[in-house]
Amino acid sequence: MCFGQTGSGKTFTMSGRTLGEAEVLAQQQEGDGAADVRLVSEDGLQYRAVRYMARRLREAQGVDGATVQLRASYMELYNETINDLLQGSSGLKCRWAAVSKQFFVEGLMLVECECEEDLLLVLREGQANRQRSCHMLNADSSRSHVLFTMYAETHRADGPTRYGKITFVDLAGSECLKDTGSDVRETRSINQSLFALGNVLERLSELQRLRLRGGADADMKDSTKKKKNAHVDYRSSVLTQLLMDSLDGNCRTLMVACATPSSRFVDESLRTIHYAQRTRSIAAAPAQRVNLEEKARQEQREELQRLRRENALLRRHLGLPSTGALTEAEVAAAAGRLAGTCATDARA
Repeated sequence: MCFGQTGSGKTFTMSGRTLGEAEVLAQQQEGDGAADVRLVSEDGLQYRAVRYMARRLREAQGVDGATVQLRASYMELYNETINDLLQGSSGLKCRWAAVSKQFFVEGLMLVECECEEDLLLVLREGQANRQRSCHMLNADSSRSHVLFTMYAETHRADGPTRYGKITFVDLAGSECLKDTGSDVRETRSINQSLFALGNVLERLSELQRLRLRGGADADMKDSTKKKKNAHVDYRSSVLTQLLMDSLDGNCRTLMVACATPSSRFVDESLRTIHYAQRTRSIAAAPAQRVNLEEKARQEQREELQRLRRENALLRRHLGLPSTGALTEAEVAAAAGRLAGTCATDARA
């Protein structure tokens, strides 16, 4: 996740250098279509991650009978509205899933990717559809929060399906309206969502400090108060809802704090550092995510195998055949032998 003032290098860190009009025009003349056109140099973090994931996908296929499925999505949050950058739909809703206890975007397009080129096409399509505008601080400013996510599912014949995902978040720039001269509603929406994110980070940091001091339980005399004091207001913004599973501690989160060296914007640079400091204090305890139904069936199969082994050991101890169902005479004989064994143990 990249956070910082507009023009401080967030999109550069995520995607790379923005190509000039001449470079883009040259690609359009040489290429076969718009999907092949690169708008950035494609050497940022998410492009490097795509190449790494594609390589690991090739290596993991077929190992120990496993099959790996990789999908990707690309969306933006503009003026508190979720837009799908791949299918062009807007106004998508963020819903709460009671079973998984997570937020999800209803109707978001997921593209199945089988190779590196598929992932690159997803990134290029999303990059071309982002909200951008020119203002006094940045001639090509990203005016929305953008989330690119890769989802991995690993299926094994001898175990439950495992799920994993990695999300790259390019946050819109934090800024003062007087410095940018940009649209009032747009700037207010950006700052409100970043303010809500800051409150969530502050609350998570506070809870972590309470846990470290061991004073949380001492201050909470009943379960109602304990639940209230442990509450984190993720519903205060669409952005915090989308980032809930990236901040709740059941994951690994990396924030890249981007600051400008200009002394003119020292207040914004300090604010960025404070954000990073709060994020750093959040404890992470990642856990594997598996299909619970498949995990339950796998545990039942293992329990059945254990009972069969115990049954076979008991039959050998009683001198009974190792296979086949017991007759009534065998059951009576086994019961007698068990009673005699128990009596001998009792006398001993």
